[in-house]
Order: sequence, then C-alpha cells, then structure tokens
Amino acid sequence: MAEDDRRAYERHIACFPAHVEVPENEHTQIALIRNVSVEGALLLTRSVYPVGKELALKLFLSGDSSVDPHDATATVVRSGHRDVERADLWPYDAAVTFGKPLENLEDEIMQLAKRQSGMFGKL
Repeated sequence: MAEDDRRAYERHIACFPAHVEVPENEHTQIALIRNVSVEGALLLTRSVYPVGKELALKLFLSGDSSVDPHDATATVVRSGHRDVERADLWPYDAAVTFGKPLENLEDEIMQLAKRQSGMFGKL
C-alpha cells in the first residue's frame, strides 16, 4: 500500500442503490454507490452534500427488494460536481466514511463486486 493511501480496507468496484437520509431533512433521496469498502464509499447523487455532513444510509447490497437493506451512518469527507460528460442522472458525488466499519458486510461486498465484474468486466 502506498504511504499516502490512508485506506485500511480494500475498495471494491460495485454499483448498487442506497437511500440517503439527512437528519434535518424529511425527504429520503436515492444515490448510487460506485465503489465501496467496509470503511467508506463513493456515492453518485442528485444533491450536493457538504463536507462534514452526517448521513444515514440504507445500503441495498443484495439487489433483491425483498431483503432488508443494511443501515449505516456516514460522514461526507469530499463532495463535488462530476464532469459534464459523465454526470447523466448523477451530477454530484460524495465520498463518505462510515461511522463504524461495516466489517460484517465485507464478504457480501466482495461477492457483489465479483458478480458484477463477471457480468460487466472491469468497470
């Protein structure tokens, strides 16, 4: 691992939906997780979330709507506009760290990344 890489856990390319809840906002918004590790994720969003903002997430890792999502708390550590050529439905992104590492989901995250890699090739 490079000296300047602060990640303690492997980041996996895996795309799946998440609900984003901001405590002072009554509306739940949807986001697309672009990559994830047990300690954080990159969310593609339709709203800007400022650095330091606390979020409550529901992670739909299984792709099966009959399975309850996994709950996580997260803090925005980086946020910005995506390139116009890539923005499509998701004009913003937000890098988040989870309040507590999701170590209990590591196998599920790895399996999802493996399945998606087999379907789509290297994303």
